[in-house]
Amino acid sequence: MVNLTIGNKVLKDIELMIFDKDGTLFELYPYCSKMVFQRTRAVMNVMKNQDIVLENWLINEMGVDLKNEKIYPQGPIGVYSKYYAIDMLFEKINANGYHITKDMLKNAFGEADININHQNYLKEALVPVHGMIEFIKRSNDKSKCAIFSNDMTQRLKDTLDIFNIGSYFDCVLGGDLVKKHKPDPMGVLQIMECLNVSPEKTAFFGDSTLDIESAKRANCKYRIGVLSDISDIDFLKRNSNAMITDFSQISVEDEF
Repeated sequence: MVNLTIGNKVLKDIELMIFDKDGTLFELYPYCSKMVFQRTRAVMNVMKNQDIVLENWLINEMGVDLKNEKIYPQGPIGVYSKYYAIDMLFEKINANGYHITKDMLKNAFGEADININHQNYLKEALVPVHGMIEFIKRSNDKSKCAIFSNDMTQRLKDTLDIFNIGSYFDCVLGGDLVKKHKPDPMGVLQIMECLNVSPEKTAFFGDSTLDIESAKRANCKYRIGVLSDISDIDFLKRNSNAMITDFSQISVEDEF
């Protein structure tokens, strides 16, 4: 087990740490914006429409604030699953005078995924949150680690391997392997059951309201907010035991 010190708070006897991915382990904008650009191009291709107005509208609707280089707090990118994004975009595209079928949209996202899954793409797009890799390595022999994200499971594994930290994670769970997505606690409960760790010994790290809410519903003893573009600071203050902007702000106790 591990004890973590964040500011003047000590979080004791942690046997399992569960991490969200985007905005928690990795910087939100570099990865999510590039993903949206890939999806936008794919959607425009299936619509056979290359209008710049449509392009900018799609990018905005999928959650990217190009002017300020941020992700919108309401997402959907970085907040909800791609399945939610497909449903949302299907309704909005057709409501705004364009035409696309749900199958066309699913196929477009699938085409975008082919590029997104490429290792060279991931290497370019992913930026670790400051201190994250060192923190994972430093705490590995003292606590189990897991990742739970709306991203696809294989892409999560590829991401961790690119940064040579895949071996430090005891469980990797993506949105394709859970029936109910955040804020439902299903994924968090699934990880705790898989690793045989109780909620009283579990800490969850996440940057969004949905992350923290899912951990709260799963009765995780500790919830640590990692501040990103999409973070609702007031919500995190009320529902987290501690908040950080990066992992260098956490001290790991070496002896027990």
